[in-house]
Amino acid sequence: MAVYNNADVYLLDDPLSVVDSHVGKHMFQKVISSTGLLHNKTQVLVTHGIHWLPMVDMVVVMVDKRISEMGTYEELLSHDGPFAQFLKTYLTQAKDDDDEEEEEEDPESSSIQKIRTHTGKSGFSDFRWKNYICR
Repeated sequence: MAVYNNADVYLLDDPLSVVDSHVGKHMFQKVISSTGLLHNKTQVLVTHGIHWLPMVDMVVVMVDKRISEMGTYEELLSHDGPFAQFLKTYLTQAKDDDDEEEEEEDPESSSIQKIRTHTGKSGFSDFRWKNYICR
């Protein structure tokens, strides 16, 4: 992540997706978070990392290339709009996937399920959303 320039606005196009979870957490804490290097700068972070959303100031949800809703993570959950519906579907599906994996005895079947989940057959990528996170 290039943060050497003293800019007023930083556009971050999913930088946390190209690193492992340990490095991503470190980058978020040391650079993006409210205590990070860019804490007093405007940041627009595009991400598919749902787990970062509770830690940002604002989430802008896009559906079919249009802004469908925006607010804090908590506000979006309470409105029960497309974002909240997506999270409910995603979390329910993730739980179902975990339950199925526990029941399976064939390790190859488990691997196939994981591949399906990560290639978008789970409905996750069918939602076609991106989060623009402003700090």
